[in-house]
Amino acid sequence: DVEVLEDFKNITYTEEWQEGEFSDRRGWASAVTFHDGRLIFDREDKFRASESDDFTAFNLETEGDSASIQRNIATSGAVFNVNALLSLSRLIILTDGAEVPARSDAFDAPLTATNIAMKEADNVGSARRSPAKIGKRGFFIARSGVKIYRLVYNFEQQDYDSDDITELHEDLGEDHDGFEELAIQRHPQPYLWVPMGDGECAILLTSPKHQVDGWIRFVTDGEVESVAVYPESQQV
Repeated sequence: DVEVLEDFKNITYTEEWQEGEFSDRRGWASAVTFHDGRLIFDREDKFRASESDDFTAFNLETEGDSASIQRNIATSGAVFNVNALLSLSRLIILTDGAEVPARSDAFDAPLTATNIAMKEADNVGSARRSPAKIGKRGFFIARSGVKIYRLVYNFEQQDYDSDDITELHEDLGEDHDGFEELAIQRHPQPYLWVPMGDGECAILLTSPKHQVDGWIRFVTDGEVESVAVYPESQQV
């Protein structure tokens, strides 16, 4: 049954059509972010970036540097499912088997349809949890759910390294039923809040300038289910 609300412009059929990228049949986006003036969706191993400064345009016929970027993520012959995206100095694609930076031919050059390469920086693998960032450093929960890694740019290798920031506290995630999510508090000091499966919350105090990391446990009479950080209101 069809209810016509407005007259059709014509009633002739068309042979020019294309099935939508996302649907119940094909699947929905598993990760989304903004980077370099583009809106980026990922589903399974498929990378879809909008046209530059036009977040609703994914036209395959547009040409030039502003054209949409659409390709598959395949590194070392392996196919990974994307769990999250992290916009740092480079766009980091976090998959269940590797951390994959999207690179251009120069560090400060924007990504384009003809100037993009995807190569594994590390092969830790991430959980399907939202990552977080402090400045130019990113944080993500490992695929195991019991470790947290930090992404830092290595100028010698000209790429990102994954650093296990729970290495000196190996039992922190295992003893508390894993890590659930990440939240960043920037003032008065940078804190990474990490609720855990048993209702406690781990807090990382980090100072990259002084190369200091310290973990503490936040315990209450109840259980911590989630953490959200709001900016402090300024009173005049």
